Amino acid sequence: MLESNMVSASPGLVDAPLDCRQMLDACRKELEALKAELASLGQFHVELYKRVVVRRSNPIRLSETQPAGPSEPIVPQELWERMPNWIRLDGDRGHLIPALAEDPLFWGKGDPCLLPFLPAKRPWGRGIAVLVPGGNYEFLTPEEGEPLARWLAEDLGIPVCVLRYRLLPAHTLGDAASDLRAALRYARHLAQGGPVAVFGFSAGAHLAALVHAEVKGLAHGQEFLVPGPMFVPPPPTFMVSSTGDSICPPSRHGDLYAEGLAAAGVPFEHLRGDFGDHGFSHHDFWRGPCLRWLRGLGFGHAPRALV
Repeated sequence: MLESNMVSASPGLVDAPLDCRQMLDACRKELEALKAELASLGQFHVELYKRVVVRRSNPIRLSETQPAGPSEPIVPQELWERMPNWIRLDGDRGHLIPALAEDPLFWGKGDPCLLPFLPAKRPWGRGIAVLVPGGNYEFLTPEEGEPLARWLAEDLGIPVCVLRYRLLPAHTLGDAASDLRAALRYARHLAQGGPVAVFGFSAGAHLAALVHAEVKGLAHGQEFLVPGPMFVPPPPTFMVSSTGDSICPPSRHGDLYAEGLAAAGVPFEHLRGDFGDHGFSHHDFWRGPCLRWLRGLGFGHAPRALV
């Protein structure tokens, strides 16, 4: 995990009451348009859920040949006071997350997929975002999925896709990286030439940095997880690091990555301070600066053609 939160970028929902029938018709039209887009790609198909949730489109299944890779979490389990399970997450800092039987990160088949959240207001803003939740590669943190996707789609006015990637121990880190690569291919197609941002949290930030780095050669073990001469420069990056983070302290993660960005001449912003212990993505302090940074890169500015 390079840092708790990271956004890398490469070049609101409706409040007023709507007639339910009109709303369902609009959702069906959006789903049909999305299915047509996916059919043209040939690599994806849509898995239809048996329910309709306003503004959340159906999952997009990802499929790709999977390479071999490391099979160990990057943070030893003993660093956590208690490891959460798949249905009920008991927060290791006192907060309790409710049952997740209906959370799209956990509901339905466990295959890798994208969970799209579409802005209600048309036309959409420029760009698209992919959210990569954390969880030490062993689980997915629900607070870093749907809640953040809805916030971003509303405030920035762009489509947002949450990545449900494969996890340890059944799969490898190479599998997770392959899932993100497939997600980025789809996102770039959907963006139609607009910018693409990847939001990574904890292990998701590590995964985003790993995939964006484009490792030039094969590497084994942990040596390919830190910046070095084997990497090409990543895109502009927004990072958040907490000096109170006992799992991923900045001195061992965020600071090193920032040094690598600076040495490569990559534009970046590093929000660094005492923001509490590991897992602060659901707090608001980073959202305003991050939105301003994204808008400065052209996200959400000029409306683009409808998909």
